[in-house]
Amino acid sequence: MCQFNFIIVQHSGAAADYLESLGYYCFCSLQHGYDAYSWGRTECCNCGSMVGSLEYRLKNEGKYPNSLNSGDYKRAIQKEIKILNQMIELQEEDNFSKKVNEFTFKLEAVHNKLEEYCTSKGQVGFGPWMVDLGEEGAELWEKFEKFFEEGENTIINYARIYTKIQLKERINERISCNYNMHEYRYYRRIFSRLLKLEPCIYFTHVWSQPGELNLVNTLTLDQLRIGDLALLAQDDVIKICRKDTVAL
Repeated sequence: MCQFNFIIVQHSGAAADYLESLGYYCFCSLQHGYDAYSWGRTECCNCGSMVGSLEYRLKNEGKYPNSLNSGDYKRAIQKEIKILNQMIELQEEDNFSKKVNEFTFKLEAVHNKLEEYCTSKGQVGFGPWMVDLGEEGAELWEKFEKFFEEGENTIINYARIYTKIQLKERINERISCNYNMHEYRYYRRIFSRLLKLEPCIYFTHVWSQPGELNLVNTLTLDQLRIGDLALLAQDDVIKICRKDTVAL
């Protein structure tokens, strides 16, 4: 699966023309005359993006999304650094290989059950778009997603994938004062230009295909902070408006 960041604007409007002039393309058409634009060619994706990169770090605190602030973003980074260090510590344990084998066995059991169900329904592959596979399919997908939620499974999963050097490089990125700010400023510039062409635009990120998109926050460009993008959950949408537009 791949991540795609979507800038959502009105169909065939000046904003759409501007995005296309920057190399964006229409990934898909949505309801109410809007199109979702993603950058680059159809084979490009946004894996590794700052957007949604801290999605799970403050998930259970009850502040998402309207009460988040710049301090929460910094806390999320510190929490990320702590987890990365835990991955390094896990790799140094004598029984690390045994834990990885046990994790892999459990993962394959959940994966195989979901794959068997999808195959029985004529579905090739699986992902968040499984909403069409009924209640049982949705439950299996939820179980698969929860398997990777924050906790020991998440730590083991990434500790088995990334080397100690890669984990330390990621920690150094997080410590850097400029961590992900270049991408945030890039989106701010584009949003600023688009808001001269349309009163409001929308932004989200999805995995492979859009699921059920959910509007979670409305704000002006002046109110937008890096945490609004970095902590944004998959398929959750923020609406960004001009100052002179009443945010409804």
